Amino acid sequence: MITPSVLGDAADVVASVAATIRNAIKYLRREARGVQSPSFTLSTRSGSCRDMATLMLEALRSLGFPARFVSGYLECSASEAGCASTHAWAEAYLPSVGWIGYDPMLGQATSSEHIVVGVSSHPRAVMPVSGTFFDEDNSYLGMQVTVQTTRFAEFEGPPVSVAAIGENRPHSSEASAANVLREP
Repeated sequence: MITPSVLGDAADVVASVAATIRNAIKYLRREARGVQSPSFTLSTRSGSCRDMATLMLEALRSLGFPARFVSGYLECSASEAGCASTHAWAEAYLPSVGWIGYDPMLGQATSSEHIVVGVSSHPRAVMPVSGTFFDEDNSYLGMQVTVQTTRFAEFEGPPVSVAAIGENRPHSSEASAANVLREP
């Protein structure tokens, strides 16, 4: 439940939504395509990261926040070893700071370990791989994809995030592709 004491500060409300979903919904890795409806995720109290992100997206919108779905990767030991799986979270637009990400699976704000690949108003628009294979000779044998994350070497000057561009203010010394490449 969203704590009434945080209703005055927008960032706290968004953080409270992420924490509430984390505490109420059990993570369940699903191989099935698409996302569950938020009502199904709530009724079963379980879902994948994309189900939780969709639930958060709709919860934020119902509270009046502009929100969008984000698909990408979470940098961790598995992703560094070439075994990365796609991950999903939500972003809310806060007029004072712009788009800010929250990961409802973790129940916290996103970090430089969240690598953005696609952003959209709906999960269907950020499919990690999409396409069709036509074969008249039935010669298709399969496909295997490996994704590995690697941090960029340190930049020569102070790293700058998109949020800091135009504001002439320094950003944290930890830079990653997620900080530098994030869409404004």
